[in-house]
Amino acid sequence: MKTRNIIAICLFLVLAGGVVSLSPRVTRQMQYVYHSVMSPFVKAGSESERAIQQFFEDYRTVEELTAENARLKEELRIKSLYSSDREEVYNENRQLSNALNFKRRAFFDLIPSVVIERQRATWWNTVVIDKGSKHGVQADSAVVSPDGLVGRVLLVRPETSDVILLTDENCKVAGRTEGSYSIRGLVAGQRGNFSASPDLTMRPLELGTRLEAGKKIYSIGIDLFPKNFLIGEVVGTEDRDFFTEARIKPAVDFENLEHVFIVKTKPEDRNAAQREADSEG
Repeated sequence: MKTRNIIAICLFLVLAGGVVSLSPRVTRQMQYVYHSVMSPFVKAGSESERAIQQFFEDYRTVEELTAENARLKEELRIKSLYSSDREEVYNENRQLSNALNFKRRAFFDLIPSVVIERQRATWWNTVVIDKGSKHGVQADSAVVSPDGLVGRVLLVRPETSDVILLTDENCKVAGRTEGSYSIRGLVAGQRGNFSASPDLTMRPLELGTRLEAGKKIYSIGIDLFPKNFLIGEVVGTEDRDFFTEARIKPAVDFENLEHVFIVKTKPEDRNAAQREADSEG
């Protein structure tokens, strides 16, 4: 054993023996001095330990709140998607139901069809539907919906067809106001109208004519369009140089057009069937 270790052991034994041999009074004084000296350090160490413990507890709390917030956001997102999907399915079912009931009520042959394509540049002018010559579609056939007149068939292909919409200035229909005393005019779209919901025009009306806002406009049935189909309702009137022009809000929602029907029955046969239906009614 090294001399240094022997000396250390001897000193420890001497100190231990001295402490043991001290009187109780001296021992208490030494304990007091020790506690007085060490107390601040022990207290500081205890406060540091509590501070460290509180820090980790706060950190866990923030971490838990962050996780809870993320969970709630995800639940809200899922509920929002579910609600949106449910509303979309409801609207689609409602449209299909209206279309089916409309087809059952019609007194002439209809070919059901769906809009499958439309271009942004010609959004208010033409649409492409999923029926063509193979399904009995013919050019210049009237196109309608449960809400009212849509337009006419412009171009026919074997599987698909182009439909020119009533909001196009080249699609014209003879219309009349509702009521026993009706005012007649030619209804068409407006040139260069790219607004979100374009109005139709009805003209020429006698200069100074005033139509009540909300008054409904129906088709007359003297052209390729069926009789008494709703076109829209009056928004207002405006005098031009030699005539008055009425602005008509379309009955059909052309912005969200999906389900349409092509009138298959020829105009002469259709008008005969319509007169028969009117007489029975």
